[in-house]
Amino acid sequence: MIIMNGFHECELKFFVDNHKTIEELTATLFTLCYEEQPERLETDYIFDKSAHTLKKEKILFRVRSLIVQDSEEILFTVKTKGTSSTFQDSLEFETSISAPNHEMIQEITTIIRERTGLVIPDMIFSSTSTKDIIHILSSVGLVPVNIVQKKRKEYSGSSVKVLIDSFPIIKGCFVEIEANSENALFESIQELGLDASQADKRNYGQIVAEMTNDVKILKF
Repeated sequence: MIIMNGFHECELKFFVDNHKTIEELTATLFTLCYEEQPERLETDYIFDKSAHTLKKEKILFRVRSLIVQDSEEILFTVKTKGTSSTFQDSLEFETSISAPNHEMIQEITTIIRERTGLVIPDMIFSSTSTKDIIHILSSVGLVPVNIVQKKRKEYSGSSVKVLIDSFPIIKGCFVEIEANSENALFESIQELGLDASQADKRNYGQIVAEMTNDVKILKF
């Protein structure tokens, strides 16, 4: 039985193709005392059965490689879709190689088992090689259906993260606002001078598929 002790993630994205807008947003973030993080390269591996069982259940299973200043971290994430129609609403379960959360590992493996009937070997949560993780997951029936890279700058507030993302072959970038509640999300959007009516409520998988003619592997 799924315990469901995940993080409530509330997100909206804004497409920006104007460098001046990014400069103005960055200046506002510094004024509001958001903490700037080093730029990182993220590679997302989205896993599913060949029949897209998880996608049909509105569940995302992602392995993410983050490279910051020549140091790599690997995150394991499952997201289940929430009920809101005004923002991207999900319950997130996440653990990492460097700081394994055994409760989150149990949540992730339970969700995957109950939705697909597949058992994820515990060894993947201590593997430091994405190549090995792909091999292990593929051997039990979960294959990478999409691989997408992006460059990300993060600005962290008390309850909100502002993420500026750029992708290969896509001109412009996306500003993602990520909060732990609906109120915090829309308050931060207003505070940053963004227009909520211009926000994109889709996830990156949907956005990238549309903007790249459904490319399955997108890397710099």
